[in-house]
Amino acid sequence: MAQKDYEKLADCLRNISQCCHELKQHQDELEVDQSIVDLYRKLPGRDPTTTKHLSQSLDKLGGDLDRLGRHKDALEADKEVVGLRRDLVKTNPTVAKDLARSLHNLGIDLRAMGQHKDALHATEEAVEIHRKLVETDPTVTKDLAWSLHGLSIDFRVLGQHEDALHAAEEAVEFHRQLVETDPTVTKDLALSLDNLGADFSNLGQNEEALCAAEEAVEIHRKLVETDPTVTKDLASSLYNLGLYSNNLGQQEKALHAAEEAAEIRQKLVEADPTTTKDLALSLHKLGRYFSNVGQQEKGLHAAEQAANIHRKLVETDPTATKDLALSLHALGRHFRNLGRHNDALHTIEEAVGIHQKLAETDPTVTKDLARSLHNLGCIRRLLGLHEEALQTDEQAMEICRRNTKTDPTVLEDLAGSLENAGLNLNALGRLNHHEDAAHIDEESNEILRKLGETDPGATADSFHYLAVDLRSIGRHKDALQAEESAVALYRKVPQIAPGLFRNFIDALEYLARDLRAIGQEEDAVRTEAELANLKSSSMQGPNPSTDAAESSR
Repeated sequence: MAQKDYEKLADCLRNISQCCHELKQHQDELEVDQSIVDLYRKLPGRDPTTTKHLSQSLDKLGGDLDRLGRHKDALEADKEVVGLRRDLVKTNPTVAKDLARSLHNLGIDLRAMGQHKDALHATEEAVEIHRKLVETDPTVTKDLAWSLHGLSIDFRVLGQHEDALHAAEEAVEFHRQLVETDPTVTKDLALSLDNLGADFSNLGQNEEALCAAEEAVEIHRKLVETDPTVTKDLASSLYNLGLYSNNLGQQEKALHAAEEAAEIRQKLVEADPTTTKDLALSLHKLGRYFSNVGQQEKGLHAAEQAANIHRKLVETDPTATKDLALSLHALGRHFRNLGRHNDALHTIEEAVGIHQKLAETDPTVTKDLARSLHNLGCIRRLLGLHEEALQTDEQAMEICRRNTKTDPTVLEDLAGSLENAGLNLNALGRLNHHEDAAHIDEESNEILRKLGETDPGATADSFHYLAVDLRSIGRHKDALQAEESAVALYRKVPQIAPGLFRNFIDALEYLARDLRAIGQEEDAVRTEAELANLKSSSMQGPNPSTDAAESSR
């Protein structure tokens, strides 16, 4: 067959492929595009023109494979496209734009396969090429913005949060510029704002994260009026809005956003069952937010729905097993909050069992396993099963000690397990006889004091809850010391959130009561005066500069 005949046949096949695409017959489209690729491979004496056509056909084939979820095959196609275009660009600089796009696509597929370091390298190269191209061709700005968007995701997954934030901010800035002349980019702007919010949140910049989420929600609300396909993105933005509001202690706002997200996702599931996982995640968070505002029964109901959905998902998708364990863990906490300790015990035991199996092949699950063991120990202690609780605490402590070598954030979990172990030893009458017991309280308090230097709010809560536990077993002197530590840390929080503020109030009330009980009347009166002053304030928390006397789990 002459080369001219090859080209005619390729053109006919491309027309058929386009028809299949318009009819959404994706499998047929894939088969036709594969035929085009095979046709170009057969061409004898391939020249730059046919090489370019082959790269274009492979590029389209990669998109077909991605649509059908065949990411591994798409990855191989994209690798070949990049190789072909690298060769072409040596003699034809105009191919640079196509090379950058194929590198961007390669990054997407590498990301989907969990090959994040390779994805980062591909995306960085795409960004570099796009930057050079945009100097002479402003139309490339949109491609540059998307490459930066992908780059921020790669950096975030690899834990390079500062780099992720810089890339996300730049992507948003480019999208803002593009929207001024091209309203169709508005959807892209909203998605990049969602991405930016995640990066702000990872760096603890919760107010900035909230602003980004609010803007994304506002844009998606307007878009959905004329484009119902944006509804899924609106639900995601609302979900993020709930997360960041909760991080700032704006619990009512978090609840409203999460309720709307769950409601939208419930409707989406009816038409598209593939969104079921998103619904389960929304219900999981919704349960927590209900609990935060004291609506425990509603929180339990949402958590039960999330767990039930995850059970069904696991039947066909084993990757949902981790989500099932986390939802069971949360469900157990809801049972515990409602005093249903036996139900909590069975539920958290199941979560622990799943986490233990997962940890055998996935070491990253050990952090969740330790937390499940910690909560299992708490439940067993509440049920008077102190020996079993102590064994569980020791398992959690062992895991936390190992994990602290590579993850300092586990220190708070270790402190909690140490506290539990001490409480159980005390209940067993072994606190003064166990050879390690003498060090437990000292080690726990030392860890909490270190954490208080970097996160006073969360650590104050830890001391407060420790004081509550110590008081419940009659260790009033130790409880007083823990409560004093909690109050001192609450006072260090510059802008105390509503959730912390309520705990601060509780801590002051307990502290005043304990001080009076041991005869420190003046200190008790001073604490009560501070308490009265706070209660009459606007619920914004203390201002350390106005009071020189100021001494989670």
